[in-house]
Amino acid sequence: MESQSKELFGAGMWSENAVRAHRGPESVLEERHAHRCVPLKRFPTKGKARAAMEAMIAEGADRDRYRVERVRG
Repeated sequence: MESQSKELFGAGMWSENAVRAHRGPESVLEERHAHRCVPLKRFPTKGKARAAMEAMIAEGADRDRYRVERVRG
């Protein structure tokens, strides 16, 4: 029984890694802090991430506090 659970666990990890490897480009909306930027949310395109940032700014957020970075692709 133990060997079966190890096999299932291994197959699960393999399939999860395969899904990660085949994802397309990603961009992340980040909030700037004193020593680093903290990711808030990932988006499939840079345009969608920028649109989310612009929506936050339209509601009164400080433009200099946020940025969009490409993280994959």
